[in-house]
Amino acid sequence: MDRLTKLKNPEKEVKWCEEDIAKSITVYATGARSYKLLLKKNFPFPSVRTLQRWSQKIDIQPGILKPVLKIMRNADLAALAKICVLSFDEMKIKETFCYDQSVDTTLSPAAYVQVAMLRGLFGNWKQPIFYDFNCKMTKDLLFTIIKSVEENGYPIQAIVSDLGGTNRALHKELGVTLENPSIANPVHPDRKIFVFADVPHLIKLLRNHFIDQGFELQCNTITKDLVQKLLCLTSEELSITHKISSGNLNLRGAERQKVKLATKLFSHTVSMALSRAGTLGFLEDEPWMHAYFT
Repeated sequence: MDRLTKLKNPEKEVKWCEEDIAKSITVYATGARSYKLLLKKNFPFPSVRTLQRWSQKIDIQPGILKPVLKIMRNADLAALAKICVLSFDEMKIKETFCYDQSVDTTLSPAAYVQVAMLRGLFGNWKQPIFYDFNCKMTKDLLFTIIKSVEENGYPIQAIVSDLGGTNRALHKELGVTLENPSIANPVHPDRKIFVFADVPHLIKLLRNHFIDQGFELQCNTITKDLVQKLLCLTSEELSITHKISSGNLNLRGAERQKVKLATKLFSHTVSMALSRAGTLGFLEDEPWMHAYFT
């Protein structure tokens, strides 16, 4: 009705309902310039300032972001594009008091924040839908989030998390194993939700294990000494291992958390360099032929 009134009387001020504003925000999100052009052509949409004022009033308190889910429910997406994956992770934050001017509240210090995000499986979109401070992801909380998302029309096909201690405990509580990598959907029990470990985190764990202990492949122990020997064979001016250095093998502290350093070590470039050096006879005392991890 608000859109019809605006269409009949473009100059008349209209009090927009929340549903119209929520739908208009999804249109604005596709392109600000296009939205402004539609306004100039007298299409019945709220002004940009109206959208901004309404957005400022959204209550983004810790927990499930219900206003966000309401906007998502009104999004003009095909059914296939709404199929999504739920990921969650803990992030370390600075422990300090913080003043929230919008609600005139002081937030207490927290060590970390738990964030849950949806990502389109067939559509290119992502959206945070939950956050809370010093909060562990439990089975009850996970199912509550899943129910809220499913009830707003977004089917969850998978969940993704790293393999930290808390999440391993969650997997155990859910009954997730190598043989049973899925759980029943709490809203639609006949539909499975598959559980995946975060791939970047897995790569980091593999790299750390390789550096600390090495791999046992086909009854051969392959350690970082193999890569170190390869590095010693190349010069700084012309190197077939230009992607890595000794720094990729000697990591301390936060460096062990960097995915980029791990992917460079396990790259195709390093694999080909090992194969080339081994074929030429420079790695005779090393089991280079079994280094299939790169």
